[in-house]
Amino acid sequence: MSKKQIMKKVFDKEFNINAMRIQILEEMEKKEKMMKVLKYALPLCVILIISGILIWNNSDNKMLKFNTKDEEKYSNIRINKISALGAAMLDADVKTVLPDEIDISWLDLNDSLPSDLDKFDGYKILTRKDRASAYDILNCYVYEYYNEDSLRSIRIAFSDKNKPIRDYYFDIEKVKKSKINETELMVYQYEELFFTEFVYRGYNFDIETSNISLEELTSLLETIIK
Repeated sequence: MSKKQIMKKVFDKEFNINAMRIQILEEMEKKEKMMKVLKYALPLCVILIISGILIWNNSDNKMLKFNTKDEEKYSNIRINKISALGAAMLDADVKTVLPDEIDISWLDLNDSLPSDLDKFDGYKILTRKDRASAYDILNCYVYEYYNEDSLRSIRIAFSDKNKPIRDYYFDIEKVKKSKINETELMVYQYEELFFTEFVYRGYNFDIETSNISLEELTSLLETIIK
């Protein structure tokens, strides 16, 4: 028996031609089905990706666009976009503000706060001279209004002695300044967060909001800065 005949016998024994033909046809059918799926799936994926981009852009624009026809009224608000935030380590203590501990009756925010912010916390942040000392240096007072379900919040830190400390930091080279009633202020945005700082009536203000629209923030600032 020649080598060719031996190879043919082994091939016929180990691989049934009909079985192979059926298997090949099945594989071809699978590939055709897969190509049909891809034919319709790829355009769908493209549509979903484009839709996702449009939704993201619309969401981002919603934060920047005023929900009012009188846009000229707010043309003096300039947003500084932040690309990244960093966490800062604070050596501080928090204590509840005692009744009548501070008198800022002029800071009446009731009319400017969104009605859904139904929770309130008032506290003060204390620092210390060094690690061996007690936390007895008042850095700032904080009024925090929030809604636990929607994760919407407004945090107002203020002090007539110091610049309120933060638990975050960010770098921005050139800051665009805004102005409300002749008071200069800086407004920053990182995703759904707004940060605002300014000095008014001898107080250093540092305001942080989450999921608050720009129109709501502007209304709050105009209430404080009369």
